[in-house]
Amino acid sequence: MRLGCYAAALGGCSKRMSREHFVSKTVLKRLEQLGGLGITGVPWTPPWPLRSNALTAKVLCISHNEALSALDAEAGLFFTTICDVVDYFRATGNEPRQSRVFSGDLLQRWMLKVLCGSVASNHARDASGNIISPRCPPSSWLRMLYGQQPFPRDTGLHLGMPDGSSVSAEPRVSFETLCGPLVGQIAGAILTLSGPRFVLAMWGGARAGTPTAQDKALYRPKFLRLRHGDLSFQLDIEWQDRGDEKGAEFTWSVEADV
Repeated sequence: MRLGCYAAALGGCSKRMSREHFVSKTVLKRLEQLGGLGITGVPWTPPWPLRSNALTAKVLCISHNEALSALDAEAGLFFTTICDVVDYFRATGNEPRQSRVFSGDLLQRWMLKVLCGSVASNHARDASGNIISPRCPPSSWLRMLYGQQPFPRDTGLHLGMPDGSSVSAEPRVSFETLCGPLVGQIAGAILTLSGPRFVLAMWGGARAGTPTAQDKALYRPKFLRLRHGDLSFQLDIEWQDRGDEKGAEFTWSVEADV
């Protein structure tokens, strides 16, 4: 089944379709550089190492794909920074803590783009492992994706890991579609990229009974602080509509001594 451009309901489609990386190409290429890209959560058995062009599909026209370029750029910088933390720890010795600032609103919309692209391209599975039939996102999701309306309160991006967790730099992508209580209902997604785990709750929020099972999920985290010994690296996250006004600190596992 071919859907064409899944954002067609918004109007303004161009004639040509783009070959879309529903997980941003910048993210996938950086993970390749770290020694091989692996992925779990797709309805096929991927080779190892996986090539980034394996995660492409013609699900957006060129016009609607280019309109989301700022999301891909922000997500690429965010996750590239996370991957580069190991190199930072190895190189800086006892230098003071550094930080970088990112847009939580762009990251939140990017994760919705990953969800929409995975479902539209036949790459998503339900909790039983069955392939979710390709479909276009609800019109409200499209308006949120393209910044035409805000995410309802308690929906959107959550940090799906408790404060104090340990993370590693293994170059793997894990994607899981979250399904609601109704047959065929898509409630969100869980995405893990080289350590930190993020939950996108599109139905009721991760603490309001959705199937995320993330009772301690941190809503719109204010920062992520990655620590190894006495060294730390902080990623500050800014939001137009603030969430819990809290952040989380993780212990970063580095194989080589710094």
